[in-house]
Amino acid sequence: MRRGWRALPDVIAARAAPGYPRWDVRSVVTPVKEESLAALGRGLTVLGAFSAERPVISVAEAAELLELPRSTARRTLGTLAALGFLEPAGRGWRPTARALRLAAPYLPADPVPTLLQPACDRLLAETGAACLAGTLDGAEVLVIARALPPQWLARHEAAARLPAAASAVGRMLLAGLPEPALDHIPEPRRPGLLTAIAEARREGFALVDQEMELGFRSLAVPLRRFDGRVVAALGLTLRIEAASIATLLTTLRPLLEAEAARLADRLL
Repeated sequence: MRRGWRALPDVIAARAAPGYPRWDVRSVVTPVKEESLAALGRGLTVLGAFSAERPVISVAEAAELLELPRSTARRTLGTLAALGFLEPAGRGWRPTARALRLAAPYLPADPVPTLLQPACDRLLAETGAACLAGTLDGAEVLVIARALPPQWLARHEAAARLPAAASAVGRMLLAGLPEPALDHIPEPRRPGLLTAIAEARREGFALVDQEMELGFRSLAVPLRRFDGRVVAALGLTLRIEAASIATLLTTLRPLLEAEAARLADRLL
């Protein structure tokens, strides 16, 4: 029988056999990598425990969940935070946008509509404009929902990430950050970026005219949850010949804001 880390495939195969409803990482005996594997299992257990009903987990809750001392739970939460998967939330921790990376291979195959995907679909149907919703992950926007016009599908690759500084959705998300946090944006400063962010914060929308891509204009508004915190942004993109800046502001902006208001009491 193989021992140590190399025995893991045998253990997985055994646990996948009938009669084993799930694989409990704590039951695996691997002398060489036992602690590393157990630590990985603890981290995944904590990340999997967040939900709409439990958006924040404290050290005490993590200890109860893991059935381990608080000191171990605190180290697990601290490690996840250091890796960028968690952030402080009052007396507990909540997941960041980076945690979505763990689901990236699964999300494209998930047939269950998310909260924001129907919103993008509605806006595409109403306006004919490309719509996307995104959240901030460092200096990038992580796209979590999108709807593209049919004529775009063959010519535009659907990017999963966008530069926050150059996109309307990204600037709207940056505008939702506390001002001191802007000093730590891990990206070279674009000329006028802080001015554009301040304007987006003041006006409640961000407009990017051919900065992200030549020939395209974009408009974005914040998506706020019940307590006013910006958790995502919703944006529309059109070719410049399809809509003037005045049309974006007078016709499309109210549609975006109405959709954002509709979502506000459902966002956590």
